[in-house]
Amino acid sequence: MESWLTSLDPHSGATDEHKAKTLMSVAFAKPFDPSDKDMVNDVQALLDTVAGKTTSTVVDKRDLTVTVSTSHVVVWSACTAFFSCVSGTTCSFNLQIGSAPRSQCQSQGGQNCCISWSTYNVQVGFFSTTWTTCNQEVNDDGDTSASCEGKSTTQGGDVCLSNRATGCT
Repeated sequence: MESWLTSLDPHSGATDEHKAKTLMSVAFAKPFDPSDKDMVNDVQALLDTVAGKTTSTVVDKRDLTVTVSTSHVVVWSACTAFFSCVSGTTCSFNLQIGSAPRSQCQSQGGQNCCISWSTYNVQVGFFSTTWTTCNQEVNDDGDTSASCEGKSTTQGGDVCLSNRATGCT
């Protein structure tokens, strides 16, 4: 995976669209898939931004510690077992905190389920706290597709549960 990602060069694209698709491949850590709604929407948003067009924004549900979002969503039930495991709640999983990359992804039920974090200094307990809080928020809202980001200044950064390795935003 690492060699594939490092081989991608968005500057080699002949058009802005090709460059945007290459960037999305890197962001999602998988080849561009025209049937992936999030990838297609992100390419279009990038192209609109480059062209100077304004885009509408979707208001996400936010509170002081988590943001449940409609960006980079997963079918929550398909990723539940993976998120629970990597957070350390239901199994043991080595996230190799302190080294790159700062993410872990796995395909589950046709979904690209990813956990990513913003800093090398995130505390291990923050993963399980984020999972527990996000899972409760998503289930309380009755959401079936969502991404969720936990934010903390005391536990070292942000943790994102989404469909891409590069975070929720």
